[in-house]
Amino acid sequence: MNIFIRKILLFFLLVGAILTSLGFITLQVIAPQYSLGYNAAIIDKVEKLKNTTSPKIILVGNSSLAFGIDSPYMEKELGYPVVNTGLYGGLKNEFAENVAKENIQPGDIVVISYITYSNDSIISNPGIAWMTIENHYELWHLIDKKNYENMLKAFPKYILKCFRMYLTHAGNADSGDAYSRIQFNENGDNIFDRPETQLSEDYFAGADMPEIDEDSIKRINAFNQYCLDHGATLVIAAMPIADGIYTAPKSDYESFEKELRDKLDAPVISNFTDYFIPYKYFFDTEYHMTNDGVRIRTELLIKDLQKYLNNNN
Repeated sequence: MNIFIRKILLFFLLVGAILTSLGFITLQVIAPQYSLGYNAAIIDKVEKLKNTTSPKIILVGNSSLAFGIDSPYMEKELGYPVVNTGLYGGLKNEFAENVAKENIQPGDIVVISYITYSNDSIISNPGIAWMTIENHYELWHLIDKKNYENMLKAFPKYILKCFRMYLTHAGNADSGDAYSRIQFNENGDNIFDRPETQLSEDYFAGADMPEIDEDSIKRINAFNQYCLDHGATLVIAAMPIADGIYTAPKSDYESFEKELRDKLDAPVISNFTDYFIPYKYFFDTEYHMTNDGVRIRTELLIKDLQKYLNNNN
């Protein structure tokens, strides 16, 4: 390598190092700007998980759990403290599992309930990931390293947004709707009042069947072994299934449930067809429940866990 090329490479390395340093200095100064956003609830969920004694129930999943569980009711019926770590499917299932790993102890029951099991680790919108972790460096390890390159590319745009919010005092504001950090209770449930559906029946025409892929099978089975190694038990529970004229036949869900039972090492504790719940109990997506829908789904999960515990204690 001649001296000229070596100097060019050194120049670009120096420029990159300077820009990266300036970016993270800026991050330290102006962030967080999304501290009251929906995804910032992960801060409280992780803190709750770390500070909850075992044995406990850890709910692992996406926004279907955040908008679908009454954890205090579960605690009353099951006699275990409950931590609902469910947040946002766009962060991917591996993120949800990494959150749970923050405090899995002997005697814990870890409950996976995903909207789909075909879910790689690549976050399609790295800007959302930045809005979630911001400068909470203790949370950065929750993001799989496969996302680092895309997050680095998205970093300048995120910083510019933060800088504008910082200058205009628009940051760290409550949205005033369900998608706010302050709408979560201490267990991690979203408790924004949702008395009735906001969806028309036609909305459900676009609902997809859940799937599972080989990568997810390997990852979940490895997670199952992680739980066993820490003295905990991993189980698989059904998600709520919006039931109406556009819903796939029950036989399709029975086949999917069988596939999970055949391919996953962790026991499946639900009959998926029990979780067919009428459209009117879904709030603003086919995954988020109304107030009454939360109670229906929570009672189904309590029943499944009671049956499992009675058969295995």
